[in-house]
Amino acid sequence: MKKRCLIKQIRLTQRERLRLAELTLNPPPRNERVKTAQARYQAMKRSVALEHVTPVGGNVFLDLGFPPEEAAQLKAEADAMIRDQTAG
Repeated sequence: MKKRCLIKQIRLTQRERLRLAELTLNPPPRNERVKTAQARYQAMKRSVALEHVTPVGGNVFLDLGFPPEEAAQLKAEADAMIRDQTAG
């Protein structure tokens, strides 16, 4: 059984065919609102990507990959330096 075609074949004049080809190859410029919305969306995607923060465990030296003993020593020294700077 043949399927029935729901869309009739459309006959185009030569002028209409040329215009269709032109529009297909060179579409008209998009609406400025669409361009602005796309630019805002791209900017938002970039800013969200830049705002990603990796949670830390409390000792930045340990998070950076120092051995636990050295990380503890470095943290103690850094805490002492901060205390000295904020106290005086």
